[in-house]
Amino acid sequence: MQQKKIFYGWTIVTVTFLIGLTQAGVFQNVLAIFLKPMAEEFGWNRSIITGSIAVGSLAGGILSPLVGPYLDRHGPRKAAFLRITILSAGLIALSQLSSVWQLYLFFGTGRMIASSLLSLVVTVSVSNWFIEKRGRAMGISQLGSRIGIAFLPLLVQHIIISYGWRTAWAVLGIIVFAFSALPSLIFLKRRPEDVGLLPDGSAAKKNLENDAERADKKKQPSRFNLEDEPLWTRKTAFRTTAFWQLVFVMCDLSGRGRG
Repeated sequence: MQQKKIFYGWTIVTVTFLIGLTQAGVFQNVLAIFLKPMAEEFGWNRSIITGSIAVGSLAGGILSPLVGPYLDRHGPRKAAFLRITILSAGLIALSQLSSVWQLYLFFGTGRMIASSLLSLVVTVSVSNWFIEKRGRAMGISQLGSRIGIAFLPLLVQHIIISYGWRTAWAVLGIIVFAFSALPSLIFLKRRPEDVGLLPDGSAAKKNLENDAERADKKKQPSRFNLEDEPLWTRKTAFRTTAFWQLVFVMCDLSGRGRG
């Protein structure tokens, strides 16, 4: 039997998993590991340090409505690579930190990128490549940020104890670049149609037509049809109660889970 090729969409899931993993580098629980050594060296209180999270999150929320249309038109590859590179450079720059405004600039910018562009890159990319298996693919990709939240603080703590907090910032920046910027540039594709595929691994429209013909003979609905995927405009979505309910729930969960 001819070996079945692995659908490229699972490569997209792997890349978005890695993006989520390194995205956690600018979450509150990672910054919390740096609180004590930075506060001791500079004499800053915790509110001053954690304020950079609030500034970055607010800026990211303001930019998010602009990021979505950009990703729809131009795709995630170049945007993700450029922004992750900026995020990585900011983390490395924190190793030379000397003033509080630098913390707000470098960490706040990274937080803004993570909460606006990177979170949308993950969901938009997976949604474009999967319809029938979207829930499974989205669940796997979202595991990345959860694993990052669990293990990045442990790694950072070990580096701080062994080499100091400045080295820890630099290493964190290098990890973010290596694990997500380079894979984004190499592997991210906007849609399966761009490489001659269809969502969920249908290599050609003929496969869908054959499914439909067999379903007609059995008088049963076909397994999957692209035409069944609803297309929502922004104005249409804004008019639905479900949209605003999802916005409220996601904002609440994001605030509690990521700080």
